Amino acid sequence: METKTISARKHIIKYGTILGLIYVAYGIMMYSTDNTISRNWVHTTLDISVRFGIIMYGVYKYANNGFLKLKSALKIGMGIALISAIISIIWLVIKETVIEPDLANKIMKTGRDGIIRRNPSITPEELHEKLAFSQMFNSIYFRITFDLIDKVLFNSIFVLIAGLILTKKKDL
Repeated sequence: METKTISARKHIIKYGTILGLIYVAYGIMMYSTDNTISRNWVHTTLDISVRFGIIMYGVYKYANNGFLKLKSALKIGMGIALISAIISIIWLVIKETVIEPDLANKIMKTGRDGIIRRNPSITPEELHEKLAFSQMFNSIYFRITFDLIDKVLFNSIFVLIAGLILTKKKDL
């Protein structure tokens, strides 16, 4: 019986692009419903489920006749995570520089309003200090870095789980 080997590069690009385009579609949905600033547990649960599902399916589809080494699973999964992270970062840059260049100011205003609402007796100096601190984390460079770390680090956890679940060895 002949076994068909699957090109790892094509597989990584295919499923990484699928996951990346899902990130973009999710970002467009969040933007169109004006939820780019606020997120809740439903958004987080959906995000985690989609990430894990696509990575698990991508690693599963790569398994040759059900046999897969952990090293191969990690290679495929991390490739998928990296490709999808690059697509997600491209979307982030386009969204924040072309589509909505004023997003950083909206985030700062929302943060300022939240600080005042939680602590109405805050002095202007304390408010300015807190806003200056949060502005450091509000730059596009920080958000790109955080998005890359988020996508690669958390997806690597999903890759490891998928690899451990799907790893099978051939009987000799």
